Amino acid sequence: MRRPLLGLLTCVLAVTIVYAGPAKAESGHRAKEEGNAPAAIDITAIDADNAQRRVRVRLVVPGLGHQGTFTFSYESARYDGMAIVVRERQNDVTWQAWHCNEESCAKVSCAGVSIRWNVAEHYVAASVPQSCYPLNVPKEWNFNGHSDLGNAYDTEYTKLRLRRG
Repeated sequence: MRRPLLGLLTCVLAVTIVYAGPAKAESGHRAKEEGNAPAAIDITAIDADNAQRRVRVRLVVPGLGHQGTFTFSYESARYDGMAIVVRERQNDVTWQAWHCNEESCAKVSCAGVSIRWNVAEHYVAASVPQSCYPLNVPKEWNFNGHSDLGNAYDTEYTKLRLRRG
């Protein structure tokens, strides 16, 4: 009687471990039509990964050059979240992190941010620690990407909703 019960318990435990293994970050991709903004800032896709410790967002820009401003934003269902503003002017890439709610934004310090502006592979990417968000990190973020160059903008819909891993 003990052996069959032990065998059954072992099987149940194995199945539980397989199905309840470590949570994986939810990733997503959204493509959008090309040509609704100047080529240097025309976002044609967004890829995002909402991991337990970091968010990673990549904006695909086929005509990417060496100037422009790209904003990676992610917010909760309550319109509270983060905006990472990335600028390149004359091969100098700078960024700022902002915590925003429905009414205002405030600049925040954020150690560990990694930015890539890759003209050859046509993308701008940001990797940001979840800990940069100054409140309790929600289980889900809505990711967006926006760009501008002087008076030209690309604010077309790029929204992705992803659960945290």
